[in-house]
Amino acid sequence: MPFAIDTHAAVRELENGGFEPNQAEALVSIINGAADAQVTKADFKALEDRSKADFKALRADFKALEDQSKADFKALEDQSKADFKALR
Repeated sequence: MPFAIDTHAAVRELENGGFEPNQAEALVSIINGAADAQVTKADFKALEDRSKADFKALRADFKALEDQSKADFKALEDQSKADFKALR
């Protein structure tokens, strides 16, 4: 869970510690952005679940493509045999 930060108080404290106002604001902005970007275990779990589902669907797509290709090659083979037979 991201942590909450009182940005105004943080800027004041940095200024009191010797930072220039623009430096303090920039630093607090960076820290606040990093807090918002935290990733949780639940985020990783959701990504894992979505990836597993995506790979399962991809495998099914490849299987369907393989089956269709085999059927197409079989039909082409049968047609070629019939054509050669007709030429004899």
